[in-house]
Amino acid sequence: HAMRPTSEGDAQWVRGLCAAWQVPLASERLAAAPSSEDEARTARYDFLRHAAASARAELIATGHHADDQAETVLFRILRGTGLRGLAGIVPLAGGVLRPLLPLWREEIEEYARSKRLAWRIDETNLQLDPARNRLRREVLPLLEQQVAPGARRSLVSLAEIAAEAEESLEHAAAEAAEQLVTWQGGEPSLARDRLHLYDSAITSRVLRNLLRHFGVVLDRTGTRRALQFITDAQSGRRMPLSSRLCIEIEFDRAHFREVEVPPP
Repeated sequence: HAMRPTSEGDAQWVRGLCAAWQVPLASERLAAAPSSEDEARTARYDFLRHAAASARAELIATGHHADDQAETVLFRILRGTGLRGLAGIVPLAGGVLRPLLPLWREEIEEYARSKRLAWRIDETNLQLDPARNRLRREVLPLLEQQVAPGARRSLVSLAEIAAEAEESLEHAAAEAAEQLVTWQGGEPSLARDRLHLYDSAITSRVLRNLLRHFGVVLDRTGTRRALQFITDAQSGRRMPLSSRLCIEIEFDRAHFREVEVPPP
């Protein structure tokens, strides 16, 4: 990423390791360092997907482990999240596989020591900024010492429970969408007279999944307001959801229509 003075040393170390093990290596260094961790992640995955395509690889494997999972879940809880966020890092998604996710960092390090394998340490992980480093180095150890000795394992267990619930809800929402949503000419509509047949958690998910098709994301309050409008509004009423999308009520159906934005 060109974000650390020592990153070139890391690259040279990896080149030597790959040469010794006769493993093909693809590497790249950014001309300008990203300004944030999010930018760095975007650049990293862009490179990985390009390298995977060049190698005709079906999967990208990353080194995320159980400690990363615990930190991710706690971080999302503190920032505010839903069930999908509580599921944390998923083992396989979007062509990215995380085979070490069930293992704790100390288990991986113990294995490396037993096989006499060396490794490199990113010195920025020893700092307290960004926030995730503080969670890793201060908050989680403090929680385990003074609040809950098994905090990390509990967070990982919570992610597994949330992932199971998320999968179940998503399946139920997909089945409900088959009965509620109709597409015509690229425009979806919702059978509002049948919404009462489903639990609100299911109808909320159906609506959010539908809106995601248009790049519209509603929070919990916005979702509740939209569903109330769909259920109660009289035929002919319209509710804007964004500058480019609105809901129009026509008798027993709610139509989602893109709005023409006039030029400035």
